[in-house]
Amino acid sequence: MKKKLIVAVATVLILANGASVAFADTGSESTNISTTVAGSSENSKLTDAQKAAYKAAMTAFKVKRVAILETFRAAMESARDTYKTAKESATTDEAKKAAKSTFKTAVSDATQIKSDALKALGLKPVSDEQKAAYRAEKAAFKVKRVAIRETFRATMESARDTYKTAKESATTDETKKAAKSAFKTAVSDATQIKSDALKALGFKP
Repeated sequence: MKKKLIVAVATVLILANGASVAFADTGSESTNISTTVAGSSENSKLTDAQKAAYKAAMTAFKVKRVAILETFRAAMESARDTYKTAKESATTDEAKKAAKSTFKTAVSDATQIKSDALKALGLKPVSDEQKAAYRAEKAAFKVKRVAIRETFRATMESARDTYKTAKESATTDETKKAAKSAFKTAVSDATQIKSDALKALGFKP
């Protein structure tokens, strides 16, 4: 049982430090869990054509975004000037209220137009290199999570087998109680190890 817990702790440390392999011993056999990320050796170098395409897409994105923000700025400036002029020339409370109402409407319309334009523009372009890095990070997360859960499963299986053997061979109430206590401790330790490992792993990318 102690060997199982040592293996489980080692797995947690391996995963927390980003190493590539974790092992879970099931007693009669050994289950090797490789955390080597498939595709980690994927060529992330961009070709000249890809670099040019990404640069063009990024430039176009920036130009469109600047245009949207500049249009909004100009619309707001015009609304303020119009309101200032209308307010200064207003001779009644009704005219002043109308000028203020027109200004609020202009601001609301300009804000909505900007929001719709930015939404239509979408997020900035992502290069193939960035996409590859994200895929590798996501794959690494999945493999580590599987390793943590597999280690927990193997440890629990070993704890149950050990408890069963100890219980069957027990000849006194004291030895039966000791076997049950050892089983509970093993379950508690394994559960805590899994919880700590998942916490250290964090959320998926």
